[in-house]
Amino acid sequence: MKSTIFRALGLLITTVATAAAQRHPSVFLTRAEAVEVRAGAAKYPALAASLREAKQVVADGMSHAIEVPLPGEAGGYEHERHKQNYREMQLAGELFQITGEAKYAAFVRDMLEKYAVLYPTLGAHPLSKDQAPGKLFHQSLNEANWLVATSIAYDCIYDWLKPTERARFEKNVFRPIADWLSVEQAKEFDRIHNHGTWATAAVGMLGYVIGDTSYVNRALYGTKRDKSGGFLRQLVLLFSPDGY
Repeated sequence: MKSTIFRALGLLITTVATAAAQRHPSVFLTRAEAVEVRAGAAKYPALAASLREAKQVVADGMSHAIEVPLPGEAGGYEHERHKQNYREMQLAGELFQITGEAKYAAFVRDMLEKYAVLYPTLGAHPLSKDQAPGKLFHQSLNEANWLVATSIAYDCIYDWLKPTERARFEKNVFRPIADWLSVEQAKEFDRIHNHGTWATAAVGMLGYVIGDTSYVNRALYGTKRDKSGGFLRQLVLLFSPDGY
């Protein structure tokens, strides 16, 4: 997962204007890279093994009814179910691009349909205690983790989905989560901390996927757009001159 966030953050340095003309997928995996992975699996046993493992994880997910439970305690069943859901969605989206098999895209779509019903009904997590709350999770950090993985999945199936489906998912799931992280939890979003790093990555990635430069700018420069927060400020303050 660390490689995911650093690639995501690296993407945010590129020209903001590209968000308006986004090609899909591109925030984590491109179509050309998917072709290379598919070809490479025939030559490299380790890559083939990784693909088999990913397929098994998603097959296990497909073997039972999709479940998007009401929020529960940290580390409890509900918490872990939502974590497993975003892992399965990310893998399924990537597998759709690599294999071309529509069943993987359908799995992501069907799970997003469930979240599109659930998420609008949720308020701040009831068990957040002293944490900056998410809605699915007790802290916004986990919500950002969810959005990073699911933005990758959405990017991978974006062109496969119907426009009406994309509109519903963005209205009911993606924009509300991004706004929760960066507007309702603005202090946490601008915080120079790994929570802020994940939040800026999540919102910036979604901005690229849906072609919304306002999210990309917010992720780069912070909620005030003055570089007092955001990804660029994270780079200045979280890394030493030697890169540590």
